[in-house]
Parts: sequence; structure tokens; C-alpha cells
Amino acid sequence: MDRTLLERNTRLYRWHQTVAGALFWMPTTVLFLTEQLGLRTALAVQAAYYVAVVLVEVPSGWLSDRLGRVTAMRIVAVSWLAAHTLFILAPGPTVLVAAQILLATGYAFLSGTDVTFHYDTLEALDRAEEFEEREAGARQRLLVVTAATALAGGALGLADLRLPFVASILATGVQLAITMLLVEPGGRSGSPEPEPALGGVRPFARYLATPALAWLGCYVVGQVIVVHLIADLSGPYLADALDSPLSDPGDAALTTGAAAAAAAILGSLAVGRVPAVKRRIGTVWTLLVAAVIPTLVLGTMALVTAIWVVPLLALRGTQSAAAAVIAPAMVGAQVRREHRATFLSMMSLGGRLGFGAILLTLGLADASLETAVTVGASVALGLLAVTASMQRVAVDATELGDLPIPHRRHLHFHVHWGAHGHSHGDEGPRWLPHRHDHDHLAGASHDHD
Repeated sequence: MDRTLLERNTRLYRWHQTVAGALFWMPTTVLFLTEQLGLRTALAVQAAYYVAVVLVEVPSGWLSDRLGRVTAMRIVAVSWLAAHTLFILAPGPTVLVAAQILLATGYAFLSGTDVTFHYDTLEALDRAEEFEEREAGARQRLLVVTAATALAGGALGLADLRLPFVASILATGVQLAITMLLVEPGGRSGSPEPEPALGGVRPFARYLATPALAWLGCYVVGQVIVVHLIADLSGPYLADALDSPLSDPGDAALTTGAAAAAAAILGSLAVGRVPAVKRRIGTVWTLLVAAVIPTLVLGTMALVTAIWVVPLLALRGTQSAAAAVIAPAMVGAQVRREHRATFLSMMSLGGRLGFGAILLTLGLADASLETAVTVGASVALGLLAVTASMQRVAVDATELGDLPIPHRRHLHFHVHWGAHGHSHGDEGPRWLPHRHDHDHLAGASHDHD
């Protein structure tokens, strides 16, 4: 592989992440669907997004491993272009369901692909040790852009709820153009070609038999659940704390845009400090400290409903930002290149299924907001306790190379938390109406994502 093209990859990646973080539509999509369809129909359309992400999550990782990172990133841009176009057309629920599915498909393909592409490129240049610092820089830019475009999207929504999608089309068009200039990085220079991927789940069972990867898997699944709980509960909590139903579309667009922007800004500040903190206290303890933050947020929400708690809701972005940079170093030499995206997708899927099971249980129980927040805080505390108690089986990233795991290569970790809304009306528990953000960590969950 021409090193000049690989060097160009590293520069283009930063610009790709910048435009991929342009989420003008994030604070207004729920309002748009409700305005177009009414609340009851909007609920069904919203459900299509979540179902699609779950169904496409693992297949998208497998296709990224088989077709290549660049192809997967082009699929992301094309899916989003089509989705934003359909939102603007918006003739009825069928088209909007298709738009939701296309949006979800893009996020599923991006999950585990973008940072894997980054790592693969640096690995091919024999510069994998630069990944953390470079990924932290790219993540900072992404989150700053997410904050700015969330505010801009809310402002555009005041004039017309279609305008954020128009702005998103322009950003996604640039994103697609960038992907057309990328080249597939391939393996490390001078190394043998990767062996054919083993079939079935056997390779992943072997990876999870590794103490460090088993611990990381538990950590990621647990934190996907916790961060999504905060994101879904923060909207109705915000309404209660401010004593406002946020029923006015203009006020709601500005309020949700400001909340998403605050989370992205704090995430960008946190991610910039991650490499330095990791050097001081190590990988495992940095991840654990990051997990304490959302646990404390949910605990505070469960204990008190007050305006002074509202700024704390933005802290949910710090854990996602930290994991986006730290996890790749922790599992750096353990997963073969042709298994990486699939492995990451399986971890993300486990968290999503756990989150969905909790939502379903609370929904069937017709839980109040107070009950939902209390359950969420209890789940977060329990997951943190379990993860902390298991930390002895994990090792610092610098020790991973000594583990007797076959086919040692490098892995990035990307957790897709995402940015998409869920809205529920009086038919269900009153805490349900809100969106959750997908922060691209791995994810996610761009505030996202």
C-alpha cells in the first residue's frame, strides 16, 4: 500500500469525523415526527429506528470485516443522504419509517467501523502507538461540531422543522465525498496476509475467554445500558425540574438542542484529558472512574428533582468520550483484523438488548418517572459494583501483549451510543417521552450516539 495514500487517510479521517458529527437534526426529529404524524403514529415510527439498529448491528460489523472499512463508511453516507431526503419529503408514515431504517442502518455501519479504519491505517503505517492521541483529537473535533450543530439545528427548527434535515444533507454530501477519497488500509506493512476468518462464534468465545476482553465486554455492555438510561430519562426529568411540559415546538427544539450541545462540549473536554489520565492511573482505573460519573448522575436524579441537577445531565457524555479513546489501547493486540468490527458490534448489541429489556420491563409495569429513575440508578450502581469487583481479572493495556492469545493483532473499540429520539405519550409511562443520544465512541453516540 502506498504510504502517501495512507498518510492522506489520516488527514481525511479527521475531516470525515468532523462532518459525521454534524447532527443538525438531532434536537428536532421527535418534534418533526409528532408534527407530521401525531403522537400515537410517531411512536410506531420511532420504534422502527430502534428495532432496525438492533437487527443491523451485528450484520453491519460482519460486512465491515468482509467488504472493508471504506465500503462500510460509504454505505453510512449514502444511507444518511437517503434518510434526510425522505424526512424532507415526509408524505406519510411509510416513507418516514423507511427514513428511520436508513438512519439506523447508517449508525449501525458506522459503529465499530470508523475508528477501526483509523487504527488499521495507523497500523499499516507502523504508527499504531499514536492511535490514542490522534483519536482523542478527532473525537474532540467531532463533539465540538456536534454541540454547534445541535444548537444550530434547534434554531433552524424555530423557522421550519425541515431545515435541520436540509443542513444535514449538505454535511452528509461532504462526508460521502470524503469517503470516495479514502483507500482501504490493509494489514501492517511486512506482515503476512491475515488468515481466513473462522466460522461461527468460536473465535469470539476464545476472545471472551481472555480475562481482559471478558472484563471489557462486561464494562461496555453495562455502560451502554447506563448511558442510554440517562439519555432517555433526562428529557422528562428536565421537564419536571423546570416545571414545563416542553410542549411548544420552538421551546422544545431550543431546549433539547442546548442539552445535547452541553453534553457534547463536556465530552470534548473530557476526551482531551483521557490520554494523560490514563498514563497516570492506568487503563482499567480510568474506565472505572469514567463509569462512576453516569452512576452518580442517575443516583442524584433518583434522590432529588431540582433545577440544579439539570447541568449534571450533560455529564453523560464524559464516559462515552473516555471509552472511545481508552478501550482501543486496552484490547490493542487481541482481536484479529477480520473479526474486529463484528466483535465490537456484538458488544454494542449486548448493551442495547439489555437496555431494551429494562425499558420493556418498566413499560409493562407502567412505571412512573420516579420509579424509572430509581430503577435506573440501582442498575447503574449494581453494574458499577460488578465491574469494579472484576477489575482484578483485567490488565493494563501495556501488559496485554504478554497474554497467551493466538493471532495477536490490534483492535479499536467503538461503542455506538447514537443520537436519536424516542417519544411516548400518555398511553405509556410518563417518563418514556424523550430521545437518547448516540455517542460515537466507539460511537456513539456522536452525541452521537
